[in-house]
Amino acid sequence: MNILNQVLRKLPIRNTQATFLNLLCTLILAIPSRINYANFERFSHRNERTFRNWAQKPIEWVHITAGIIQALQANQRMGSRLILGVDCTAVRKAGKCTPGLGKFWDSKLGKAAPSLELSCCTLIDLEHRQSIPVHALQTPSVLPAGESRVDHYTSHVQDVLGTLPASLRAQIGCVVVREENLRGWCDQRRICCCWQAAC
Repeated sequence: MNILNQVLRKLPIRNTQATFLNLLCTLILAIPSRINYANFERFSHRNERTFRNWAQKPIEWVHITAGIIQALQANQRMGSRLILGVDCTAVRKAGKCTPGLGKFWDSKLGKAAPSLELSCCTLIDLEHRQSIPVHALQTPSVLPAGESRVDHYTSHVQDVLGTLPASLRAQIGCVVVREENLRGWCDQRRICCCWQAAC
């Protein structure tokens, strides 16, 4: 938690938000059972409604994660040879009213199934063989006209690369993706792009 406190002090966020994020991360590590709003209230001195209200406010997770990575690198706990990995995962849902519910590919089932899909960008440290998730984004079930899911994944990668600090972005040697269609986008930006099956 010491690294988190150092990072939160450097970010342009209010003290109340920094205090809340510190409490949230502590609770996630300390709660022995399910992570939900009821248990947040049970294991802290805050009301469940407080956690729900804070969950509705936007947080720049990429900046927080980038700050943590830079602090780890300063302490030689993370290397400077990085790869940005991008992958999607499906979370199966049985209900019909969940926002974002659609038919997404589930590799466990080997077919498309009713689920939620998350696209996750992860920085992979080649020296220490560890990965740190930088940003996750829910894939919408209904996309705007003329946009494919690959376009959605591409814009996610663009947003993450655009939000990372320049010093961290310069350390990324390659972008590893599942979709071969992203190669053209990487070539235009002179970023090494590797399709997962070819790596």
